[in-house]
Amino acid sequence: MAETQETQSDESMVETSEALEEIGDDFAFLRGENDNLDYYLASKAYHDDRNYEEAIEKFQSAIKYEEHAKSIQETEETEEPEKDLGYQASEEPGNEVITKSMYWMGESYVKIQQLDQAIDVFEKLASDFDKNHLALAAQRRIVALKEILQRLAESETV
Repeated sequence: MAETQETQSDESMVETSEALEEIGDDFAFLRGENDNLDYYLASKAYHDDRNYEEAIEKFQSAIKYEEHAKSIQETEETEEPEKDLGYQASEEPGNEVITKSMYWMGESYVKIQQLDQAIDVFEKLASDFDKNHLALAAQRRIVALKEILQRLAESETV
C-alpha cells in the first residue's frame, strides 16, 4: 500500500510539473508555495488540525515535490545558456518551500515529543540552507532542544 501511495505521489508530481511547464515563464509568479498541494495540506494539518504526524508526512512530500521540480528545472537549465536569475541558490523559490517545510516538520516533531528527530531536521536545515533566514531560527531551536534533552537526562539520573 505504501508503494502504491508513493507511486501515485510521484505521478502527481510529474503531472503537476508538466502542467507548470506548459504554463511557461509568463506565469512563473504562480510557482512556489501555491503550486505545492502537500505544503498546503501540511500547514493545514499543523496549524488548523494539530495533526502533527500527518503534518510531518505532508511536509516530507512537499520537500520531495520541490526537489523533483528542482531537478527538472536543473535539467532544463543545462540545455539552455546560463542566465542571471536575480537571486542566490539558497534563495530560489523552491528552496523557500523546502526550508519552511523542514522548519515546520521540526516543530511537528517537537509537538509529538520526538526531540532527537526535531534536532536532526533543524541541523539539516541549518547546514543545507545556511543563508536562509530560517537557518538562524533552526540553530536557536537546536540549542534549546539540546538543553531540554540535557535537563531530562539529568533528572532521570537523580
